[in-house]
Amino acid sequence: MVDEYEFGLIEDEGFSLTDEEQLRIMPIPNQLSHVDDWIDDPTLPSEENYKNICYAKFVLNWMRMPAHIMSSVEPWMKQHKLYCKYKNKTYKVTGASRLGDILLASNLGRTNGYDIRVSVLDCSGWTDSV
Repeated sequence: MVDEYEFGLIEDEGFSLTDEEQLRIMPIPNQLSHVDDWIDDPTLPSEENYKNICYAKFVLNWMRMPAHIMSSVEPWMKQHKLYCKYKNKTYKVTGASRLGDILLASNLGRTNGYDIRVSVLDCSGWTDSV
């Protein structure tokens, strides 16, 4: 039975972990890895990438919305396509998972489905056209 949970430190009857022990068990990543964290990151991109990264955040944010909201604006949003580079190959972004990864299709004309799921941090070269 857990008596208290505060700041990542769990204390149980007669058992407790220090912050250092807790970090060895469950290290906190030093980079943002969930697509929602990447979308919400307040750090401004470089001036040369500003437009493309902001566009990617806009489209990925829409892809993360609940289905009933996505479908209500889908006729307008289908004009907003998103592509990225992953391992030096161009892919079409077809979705963003609630698990934090993004869905990529190697067929650039594909409208749904995916071939691979990757971390948003592994992608670059965001663009709206190929």
